[in-house]
Amino acid sequence: MKPKCDIHIEFDRTVRRFAPGEPITGAVVVSVDAETQCKALPLTLGWSTHGKGNRNGKQVARYNLFSGTWSPGTYRYPFNLPCPVSPLTYHGKLLNVDWYLTTSADVPWALDPKARQDLWVLPAQGSPFDLVQGESEHVENSAAGKVIGVIVMCMLGLIGLIPLGAALATFSPLMIVFSLLWWGVLGVIAWSVIKPRVAKSVFSSFDAQVQRTSAAHLAVSVHYRTQKRVNMITAKLEVEEVVVHGAGTNRTTHRELRYSDPRPVMVNATGQQHHQFAFQLPDPALVGFSFGASDNDLVWKVVLDCDIEQWPDLEETIPLQVRPRPVASLGGYR
Repeated sequence: MKPKCDIHIEFDRTVRRFAPGEPITGAVVVSVDAETQCKALPLTLGWSTHGKGNRNGKQVARYNLFSGTWSPGTYRYPFNLPCPVSPLTYHGKLLNVDWYLTTSADVPWALDPKARQDLWVLPAQGSPFDLVQGESEHVENSAAGKVIGVIVMCMLGLIGLIPLGAALATFSPLMIVFSLLWWGVLGVIAWSVIKPRVAKSVFSSFDAQVQRTSAAHLAVSVHYRTQKRVNMITAKLEVEEVVVHGAGTNRTTHRELRYSDPRPVMVNATGQQHHQFAFQLPDPALVGFSFGASDNDLVWKVVLDCDIEQWPDLEETIPLQVRPRPVASLGGYR
């Protein structure tokens, strides 16, 4: 009969919630009923995402607690790990971020017994947080990107000439319909590419800045000059889940607004203008702190939507980074 080896993880506190920098303490408990060889007993701290998007994750720490031979009995291996700074635990609709501790005993010629315990990484209630403005998402691209875009559009246009020529030569209804669909799709793609540039072209200057005026308030200042009449400007403070599911041609992006606060201002004027918008910040503990991974993001942003008379609307996005305020005494990994 093979020896029995049981393993589990215990924490020194009942509620497994830890603030960044706080020690995560407990023990790995191993019970064996016969002499058992163990090559390694690693303890791993890591995080992973789950939900609508592809999974992301990372192991941030790994320690070996024991290697050798166990005699029958119960053994405790204490651990003391600094709680990571980020990412923070988050549970939303499309995206979830969880932290965990795992361990397994490497036992030769047997299935390795394993154990896992989840934990919460969150700042203390009422802790201050920092908000930093990122770079605005402008419509300008690099010269190489523009050249590649022109080449791709020209190739698609040349391909579209084939069914168009066949339709004109044969007067085939099927080829005519196919040609119209092809050029319709090509037109939609082309317009989606050039629309932001067309909208921006009527502004000789456009600048937007974000300033935190107090712990719970945000101000957005917009300065611009244009000869076109701007009917209305809407500033929106948003927190959005953005996840990607699938790979290659099957990649699909899903979005879910966690928070939205639109503030419209009627303008009906041309020339140089200045507008200011005031927002009350939502509690990041409720809507989530900023998070970014390859296929999973929780995005804070200010979106500016300019309604221009008889012209495509201009939309500018200002990314924001909202993080818990660092603690000076933090050490270890981040």
